[in-house]
Amino acid sequence: MRVPLKTLTFTYLCLLLLFGLVVRSDGLLLGKIALLFTLQTLLELAILRYSRKPFAIPRSGLISAAILALIINPLSSWWVYLIAPFLVVGVKRYLHFSKIRHLANPAALTLILLSFFETNLISWWGVAPKVLIVPILIFGLYTVYRIKKWETVAIYTFVFAIGLLALGAHTSGLFDPTFIFFATIMLIEPVTSNFPRRIHQIFYGIICAVIGLKILVFYQLPIFERLDPLLGGLVLGGIISGFLFVPKRPRPSQP
Repeated sequence: MRVPLKTLTFTYLCLLLLFGLVVRSDGLLLGKIALLFTLQTLLELAILRYSRKPFAIPRSGLISAAILALIINPLSSWWVYLIAPFLVVGVKRYLHFSKIRHLANPAALTLILLSFFETNLISWWGVAPKVLIVPILIFGLYTVYRIKKWETVAIYTFVFAIGLLALGAHTSGLFDPTFIFFATIMLIEPVTSNFPRRIHQIFYGIICAVIGLKILVFYQLPIFERLDPLLGGLVLGGIISGFLFVPKRPRPSQP
């Protein structure tokens, strides 16, 4: 029997965090991340109890917490790590297309919201080291294989590469561990990247790349300077694709 992908993903993210913490030897950062995980776990368990659902390890919530910990600038204030779990839970629980799926990737939307209140919030510190490119590529490709999202990752990368060339920028960034991590983990998050048809998956990849490139072009403008191009494209592209393609109510089950 295969190990659940959520379990593998959480383990993988924790290993990335462990590597980063060992390299940095930063006790203050360890305390911030411990606060983030503790609050995330307590909130998820409280919701389970309030909903009168049986106890379960909140793997989705812990994955979101791990992604936040890997991306938030370690120099960010303590309040960021305190507020982030509440925002993630709020996005997951209350911002939906009907009851079908989240409005946007919870971790990405949380980071975008926080970035408007904290300068230099997004750093990708935990996945940026070049030495991580091999494990990030291997697990990323395995994830794409498991959830069958090759077309989304391929079209996103292709459009982003064409856009960078059109802007006269180097495409070497596409081989950066940060881009690979984003494209193979966050872009194809199973819930918010799930659409009824393959053509919808392709459109989703295209629109996320185009919006990300637009943010990159206007990055110097005050309204865009705090928007990360990858995360901004993911959130806005996901919302647009959701409004266009996600059914507004569940389809009746077949007898």
